[in-house]
Amino acid sequence: MLVEKTVIDSKEAYLQCLEKLIWAIDRLKAEVEPSELARIAELIVQPMTGPWRFFHTPEHIFEVGGNKDAIEVMAALFHDIVYVQVDRSINFNVSYYITPLTKEVNKQLKIRDRSELSADATFEMVMLVFGFVPGEVLNPFAGQNEFLSALVAAKALEPFLKREQLLEIAACIEATIPFRAAECGVTVSQILYDRLQAITSLFNLSLTDEQMRETVKKAVRISNRDVISFSHESSAHFLANTWNLLPETNHNITSYGFYSVRDYRVALLKMEGFLTYLKPEVIFRQFEGHP
Repeated sequence: MLVEKTVIDSKEAYLQCLEKLIWAIDRLKAEVEPSELARIAELIVQPMTGPWRFFHTPEHIFEVGGNKDAIEVMAALFHDIVYVQVDRSINFNVSYYITPLTKEVNKQLKIRDRSELSADATFEMVMLVFGFVPGEVLNPFAGQNEFLSALVAAKALEPFLKREQLLEIAACIEATIPFRAAECGVTVSQILYDRLQAITSLFNLSLTDEQMRETVKKAVRISNRDVISFSHESSAHFLANTWNLLPETNHNITSYGFYSVRDYRVALLKMEGFLTYLKPEVIFRQFEGHP
């Protein structure tokens, strides 16, 4: 049996995305021409409605953003715009923002060497949020997609938003790197807060300590909503979401209109292995008692 999608169509996704962009831009007190917002909405929706997207879809990013905070909404819209393993590539329009700053070497993506990069404060901020450096090879399972997504968000929004707002959005996207344990007793949320302090000082930004702490709390909310199905009271709901993940990284299930027993078994074993070794304590995050 062919696995089929049950998602909203691209036109409806575009209209909902545009509506959320308009709302967030208004809350952030930025001035953006309607034609530019339309372009950004299209930029977001194109990869999110690609043929391999079954879980990481427009519905997902709308849910992750919530409906109360503009930074959270904006970060969620962009947080899955790059997903190399799922899409098998990077959308052509999205690559416009990435290729000047990254490159492919031996089938791996890496940040360009310092000698290849021009001075770019926005790019430097995003790198520092993720703890990356020029020349670093990106790990598909340790922040590659989130970093590239944050980079697209920052560069696409750079003409319209303040640097402080771009930093907050990048921080929220960084927090969606899932299932990370504390390092030497220091949680990933504390590490993010420490990075925000260093970046604010380095770039002479106007974020206060209270604003930085609130930014980390926003990031925690985004992170937790990104994996919210783990806390659903219905196991059927959780399994339905898990089921949608299978065809994203097991393309044989959908490629040819049929699949072998082996393909199906491999997909299930991969998911079983992941869930077996996933530690419950790294699924959800907290910062200073929130939530």
